[in-house]
Amino acid sequence: MAERFALWHAPADGEAPFAAAEATAGLFASARLSEQRAPDHVPSGETLRALFAELRAAGGA
Repeated sequence: MAERFALWHAPADGEAPFAAAEATAGLFASARLSEQRAPDHVPSGETLRALFAELRAAGGA
């Protein structure tokens, strides 16, 4: 994948181990994995704000 992309994952997520997210990100040179501090599988408000900031930056806004 040539485009850069970002992933967020919580180490305490009971649905998928953090190591799996690291391995997935490691498959792509352009991936960046960020740790979500909230322990849920559901994105936190902080994670959503980071996501929208990424989208604004990618759109040049």
